Amino acid sequence: MIIFSRTLWVPSGVVERLSKKKWFQIHWLSGGYLFGINALYFGTTICLLYLLMFTDLPYLHLVLMFLATIVSIFTWSAFSTA
Repeated sequence: MIIFSRTLWVPSGVVERLSKKKWFQIHWLSGGYLFGINALYFGTTICLLYLLMFTDLPYLHLVLMFLATIVSIFTWSAFSTA
């Protein structure tokens, strides 16, 4: 993440909106917001993995976990840029 941070695509609209918020400049509030987003991602992923137990599609859980990791990395990158 540190080595390739300049090559990651970050949605500029999200970065601009977050950086203009006054509450985002307070590190405790922005950290709590990031924690909430990560908790939401984690809960959604767990729920989707639970629902995947009822299907017979092999290896779909690996794709889901890979996508969840990518989304989390992009979120952290956007917060870091903001």
